Amino acid sequence: MNTQEAYRVLGLSAGATADDVKRAYRQKALEYHPDRFQDDRKKAFYERRFMDAREAYACLRSDAAVELPEESEVVPEMGSWVAGRSFAATDVEPVSQAEKLGLRSPWSLETLLVWVGGTALAVVVLVYVFRFLADVVRGGNP
Repeated sequence: MNTQEAYRVLGLSAGATADDVKRAYRQKALEYHPDRFQDDRKKAFYERRFMDAREAYACLRSDAAVELPEESEVVPEMGSWVAGRSFAATDVEPVSQAEKLGLRSPWSLETLLVWVGGTALAVVVLVYVFRFLADVVRGGNP
């Protein structure tokens, strides 16, 4: 992809600054990201557009005329409405190997106690209700 075509894909003129290029790329990436679409035909179409935008950004980044930061230095401006792998948080909590393999139980002690206690209470209430109904059906006084 040549420089003129890269500017066209990002919707910019040839005299765009590095900030303009970066902003246009982010906008196109959000607009064309294939994970936003459920339909396979739309997903394939926008995936191609997304890849074109990535290629255009890479072309302009490697071009000496436009000084852009390296990809590792580009930190996306995240908003609460942005979601997806491309804009994931950088301060991710470390995960143990047992959690990665699914060997750690997601249940805490408090959760287990609440479930066991709630289940026992539900069984007691059901037994009481069934005994009450059995007495009523037999004609006895409840």
